[in-house]
Amino acid sequence: MPDRDHPPPALPWGLITVGTLGVLGLYAVFVLSTTGQAWDTAVMDRASARPGSRRLAEAIVEELGPMRMVLLCGMACLTGLLRHWRVALGAGVAVMVCLAGPQILKATLPRPQLADPWPMPNSLPSGHTAAVAALAVALVLVLPLAWRGLVLLVGTGATALMGAMVVVLSYHRPSDVLASASLALAAWGAGLLVQGRWAASTRAGSGPAQRRPRARGGSVGGYSPSSEPSSAS
Repeated sequence: MPDRDHPPPALPWGLITVGTLGVLGLYAVFVLSTTGQAWDTAVMDRASARPGSRRLAEAIVEELGPMRMVLLCGMACLTGLLRHWRVALGAGVAVMVCLAGPQILKATLPRPQLADPWPMPNSLPSGHTAAVAALAVALVLVLPLAWRGLVLLVGTGATALMGAMVVVLSYHRPSDVLASASLALAAWGAGLLVQGRWAASTRAGSGPAQRRPRARGGSVGGYSPSSEPSSAS
């Protein structure tokens, strides 16, 4: 049986709202404005100017590559089956949002040539960063409550590390990394929504629906105190 910890009802929609607004806000500020594009690229260029840091970044990105993260995400979702199939389904939905979201957004959202020296494709959000965030979100969704604080802390650190490394390698700008983190929040909320349907059905099944109706004479489930032999007779 899964544990009975349930998030507040407003938490999933709050995460989805904050995450969605974060992605759209970052896109508007750092992609659709000349100042945003210039600042974003300048930070990336400064971070990638150190040869020593690039070698370290290449090793970390190879170690935490997307294909390895996808495999670990699949294992995490399967682990959720040990608790309940809706736990695994919620984790799977969150992982799909994290992994497919960057590809869809990069293909859909244009990048106008404002501060760029030549036309460039949109790189927001970062797929590498989103893959690490997907594993963190999946583990938070499938593991018991006692482990979630530690997993959230380590997962946030690993996501931030991957984000910094792809900026050092000039794979992505800082706004791309922040957009991936925002997308992970929305994915977390979507996963909680799926699991919340299971939680509601669990509460309903353990509540009034399991109470047997009273029969005439005050009996419950066919039992009535008057049906016992009287000790006075």
